[in-house]
Amino acid sequence: MIVNIVLVQHLKIFILLYNRVFLAFTYQVYEVGIIIAYIKDERIKRGNSNVT
Repeated sequence: MIVNIVLVQHLKIFILLYNRVFLAFTYQVYEVGIIIAYIKDERIKRGNSNVT
């Protein structure tokens, strides 16, 4: 029983840490995606201005 309680506590800590890392990672990916989209948008605008 004692081993089970310790295991459950470790699992809870692991899940909490995993969720935090996962959220931070997804947020960074999202941020990078926005930056890439912005750069692409700027390139398209420049391309259009060069054509006209």
